[in-house]
Amino acid sequence: MNDKQVFNACRLIKAVNICAKYILHKTFLWGNPDKCMIMKLDFTLFMNTPKTSKFLDKTLKQIINKHPDVSEFDVSLLYDSIKSACKKEPPLSDQKWYIENEEIEYYITSILNMRNNVLHGQLAVTDENYKESLNNHRELSTRCLKICGKKYGRDEAEVTKEVKQMNDILEEITTEILLEDDILLYCSDMVKRRMINDSRAKLMEIFQSISYVNPVSCITSDLKLKEDEIFVDIEVTHGQHGGRGQHISYQHLLKLVQTTAPPSFTRTVSQQQDIPTRPCIILVEGVAGSGKTTLVKLVIEEWTQGGQGNISDLDNYELLLWVQCRDPTMTCYQQLLDRLMPEIDIKLKEIHQKLMKLCKILIIIDGLDEDNESSRTLVQSLLQEFKYCSNIAFLCTSRPEKVENFRRTIPAKYTVTHVTLHGISKENLVQFVRLNHPEITKQTGNNRNTEELEKVINLRLHEHLRLPMNLILMIYIWDNDPDQLNLTSVTHTKLYYNIHELCKHKLIHRLTNHQDTETMDDKDLTDNVNIMLMNIYKTALETLSRDQLDLEVNILKNLKRKCKHLCLPYKEVLSAFLCLRPTWTMLGIKERYSAPHKGIQDYFAALYIVNNLINPQYSTPTSASATSASATSATFLSIWREWKQYIKAAISPSPVSIRGVLEESIRSGVVDMNKYQNVLIHVAGLLYLLLDQVPETLAREVVHLLQESGMRTHKQWLNLLDITNICPVIVKEVSQFFNTKDIIYISSIHVKRYSALLPHLSSCEVDITILCDPSDLPELPDLLAALTHHHCTKLALLYHYYHADTTTFSDNLLQLVQSRSQLGCFTGSLTCEGFRLLQECHELWWLFLAVMTDHHAASLLPQLHHTVTSTLHQLEWLGVKVSAAAVSVAAVTSLPSTKTVMLDLTDLSDDLVSHACDLAKELQPAGGLGSEVQKSRKIFA
Repeated sequence: MNDKQVFNACRLIKAVNICAKYILHKTFLWGNPDKCMIMKLDFTLFMNTPKTSKFLDKTLKQIINKHPDVSEFDVSLLYDSIKSACKKEPPLSDQKWYIENEEIEYYITSILNMRNNVLHGQLAVTDENYKESLNNHRELSTRCLKICGKKYGRDEAEVTKEVKQMNDILEEITTEILLEDDILLYCSDMVKRRMINDSRAKLMEIFQSISYVNPVSCITSDLKLKEDEIFVDIEVTHGQHGGRGQHISYQHLLKLVQTTAPPSFTRTVSQQQDIPTRPCIILVEGVAGSGKTTLVKLVIEEWTQGGQGNISDLDNYELLLWVQCRDPTMTCYQQLLDRLMPEIDIKLKEIHQKLMKLCKILIIIDGLDEDNESSRTLVQSLLQEFKYCSNIAFLCTSRPEKVENFRRTIPAKYTVTHVTLHGISKENLVQFVRLNHPEITKQTGNNRNTEELEKVINLRLHEHLRLPMNLILMIYIWDNDPDQLNLTSVTHTKLYYNIHELCKHKLIHRLTNHQDTETMDDKDLTDNVNIMLMNIYKTALETLSRDQLDLEVNILKNLKRKCKHLCLPYKEVLSAFLCLRPTWTMLGIKERYSAPHKGIQDYFAALYIVNNLINPQYSTPTSASATSASATSATFLSIWREWKQYIKAAISPSPVSIRGVLEESIRSGVVDMNKYQNVLIHVAGLLYLLLDQVPETLAREVVHLLQESGMRTHKQWLNLLDITNICPVIVKEVSQFFNTKDIIYISSIHVKRYSALLPHLSSCEVDITILCDPSDLPELPDLLAALTHHHCTKLALLYHYYHADTTTFSDNLLQLVQSRSQLGCFTGSLTCEGFRLLQECHELWWLFLAVMTDHHAASLLPQLHHTVTSTLHQLEWLGVKVSAAAVSVAAVTSLPSTKTVMLDLTDLSDDLVSHACDLAKELQPAGGLGSEVQKSRKIFA
């Protein structure tokens, strides 16, 4: 296939289409000499043409009303008009229209068919085929005009004139130069098909080269994981910004897009205006490491495989465009086309963008939170370009804090739907380990058993380990140095700290055997690495302030120069903490240094701040770096420059506050704290990790800066307490942001946090629900003891209720609650002695208890009946769970009557059904059981 053959096809389409329209128009006029018939065309056409849709009816009527002389009708509409309105034409059922004969009906049907065949024919036509097809059309058209003239009594001279006119049109088309408008009007479908085929091949070539990921690129460059082989189901909600909404499967993400059929340049203007034009944007938000880019790469990977993977509807998209917002090298849509499909863009030139609008395209914009001035301009260029194209869908990813900023820039023509990624669902954590750990062990060579790690994962884990990035870092650390991990206390910051220390250790080990540094003293080597790290940390903060992830050329040169001054091999040092990312350029894919991940960039920036606060000497050259024997290769001028910086820093007072470090490093006037929320969270975590005792001034400042950065919810503040391992001074500062007018809801994962927090809060209502075994929560007694000046309105010990046995009761925990008089709800397992504690709970309106044995039932149930009828006058809901296998009928008595009584019979088998019926009969209160039956495991129904 060559360009000349494509142009032959375009020319043939134009010739056949124009001549077919010319002949059918003339046939209609000759067959309708009475103009009143033309005026009645609307009625006759709609009476005789099958209705396809109300939309089509409306569109056709608009065209007919606008052009009553049928001059602007296309070939298909002219054909229908002739069949419906011309005089002397047989009914539609007559075979003259379809079987070969010498009647006009067959000829105009043949002309329509020829036009359709050419329109949907080959992408390329040889010179021989072009001439043959054109001659066939000429002969058919000439014959049609002559038969038509004879049928409708036209003068022979007039017919001859029309035949000559038709041949002149064909001759003119054959010799003229095709223009852009010609190609778009007559050949857009054909050229589009070729463009799609060529573009898909080029895009797949590009995308396949980046289908592998390396989450620990700063540690090793050898690890390559394929997205479709390691991806597990992540928790996704569809709804409002902020994560509230309905849970959906990531596989159905693209089903949220409602698109219509692609437009066509062959439609009339009236038709185009009536096509719905509301393109859709799926806005995917999630915190750093939640799997946004992983999901994007999975979509790209499956698209290159023809959309035959797990993601539904991906095969509907003919083309896929990918924009990485961290890339600063493009500013407009045309530059994106130049980069992704340069050869096609050169061939198609001005019509390329217009043809793209005819395709079904998925445009992925990854990392809106990593945008820069250039990429922001590019994104706006794309939004403006496609705002009237309902066949285009955008899939955009961002951190939550940047979502609203982007949404304000979206043109009103778009439909926007929000999706939130919450990380790996808890039930899929083990599957994630099973997929990723074996791949990592292939690279590390460690023979650790995956089953051992699965057992570790099943322990009580922090919420942040549901994030794919964090979990894979944990897997890597565990595989290399499991002694570093304490899974019951590992925090987000501690995880990054461990991985960073591992990077430093591996680098120093390599440098001790490197030809450039093998003679350097160990202390000097460590000091020089630390100095170099401070430069990398500072670079992270500076690039973050400019919304960049990739390092600019001048910054990279500066880091290389500093490595040289410190006699360190820059490739070894930079690759230990940064990664080389593929970036598209006009010369192909190039690699650029950047932080391995946006989250690690935040962490590096936090390290710079904290080190400036507690180790300011690391931000300047030490004597070791400037005077070591291994530094003799450095020039005197270079050493002098370093010492000038050191002297200047010694004279200038060091920043004494977090804000001071930020302002001095960024030097952009007022610092927008919203941009640094994640950095500040790591600052808080590092202060706890690196200091024996966090100063109150720093604790107060970091908490108030986080509040300034937009931290508002109780969940955010509780996560901060986790990261600082419930640091007392942090707890004290955080407590002021809790609204005690609201009920405080405490679940199993909140116990440690609130046990430290409650003593600092003013009196409030507390609702406690414990799902796990209380014996696994050593802080639970402290929490209950901290309720002294609070009102505990609910204590639900669900594990004691559902897993009751003869040795586990809730007595001691209930006894720790000093404010029992305010208790409104209790669920658990109590002995007869423990139940007496409830007698003072005059506000109790909900009570669910478990009964395990005959002895337990015989002692507890009578007391329950007496206490409820005599003391617990507010009780409305009473639930009792009885083990049918362990309790006999003789041991039970009827339950007291309340508004609703629910009986839960468990441990049933087929041979116990009769016994269960007897138990239910004996236990039934005077007022009867509730209309609902509480069901758990094997129950009586």
